[in-house]
Amino acid sequence: MTASVLADRETSAARTARGGLTIPMWVHGAAMIALSATALAILVRYCLHSYRGLRWDEGLMSAWDISDASRLTAAHFLSVITVPAVALVLIGCVGVAVVRRRIGVAVGAATLIGGATITTQILKYQVFERLPHAGSNTLPSGHTTVAVSVCLAATLVAPTSARVFVAPVAAGLSAAAGIATVLGSWHRPGDVLAALAVCTAWLGVALIVIFAMEQRLPGPRPSGISPALALAGPSAVLFVMLWQRGIVIGAGLPLAGAWLAVAVFAAAVGLVFTWLTAVADRSLT
Repeated sequence: MTASVLADRETSAARTARGGLTIPMWVHGAAMIALSATALAILVRYCLHSYRGLRWDEGLMSAWDISDASRLTAAHFLSVITVPAVALVLIGCVGVAVVRRRIGVAVGAATLIGGATITTQILKYQVFERLPHAGSNTLPSGHTTVAVSVCLAATLVAPTSARVFVAPVAAGLSAAAGIATVLGSWHRPGDVLAALAVCTAWLGVALIVIFAMEQRLPGPRPSGISPALALAGPSAVLFVMLWQRGIVIGAGLPLAGAWLAVAVFAAAVGLVFTWLTAVADRSLT
């Protein structure tokens, strides 16, 4: 081990001591994996293996009756989620990390996007099955997985100074993608929540990979501005929905239930991005 590496670790340790009690990045990663696995198991139990849950999940999607213009807007928004687009974003994320000489972050970003995308396809088509006579399985949502994983990767590789701007935009786009699939009747709420769980689990894996490759100790406690702003993106999406007159409630579940479903997803997205931003601002400076 070189003297420069020892000096870096001593400096990091000193900063950690001044910042108080800290949690290593790998612990955050393990917690993300555990919580995501638990959430996914609950969703499978009640959205796939319960007739009552199936009816509620279907009703929460069909309760929305949006105008043709709004439906077309949602379709156009989701149409940008293609394999070439994902490849370009992946190359961009890896490129930013390499330019910053953060090879561990580059590997983590690639692991996050690739792992989440492949896992969703395997779970949806090879593992999960709905109850008999309940139709084909659509959980987790592929479009939501791609959108969320790409946005998480962009937030992960962003420099600390830029993350304050990247995090709210990325969180807002993630929330918008998932909600658009529900409003357009592409996916049920359970599908998009499952996609978020898959992405969060692979975010945990990415953090563990980065910690293993870079072995960086957490720095001083950040200001908290970036994590707080990460909640602004999903909140803005809900505000636009309230303002948009083309979105109305039709037959099906009551207004409260349909709105609660998308609000829960938006809140979950905001919390995941807030968690990531808090960890990144302290451990990936």
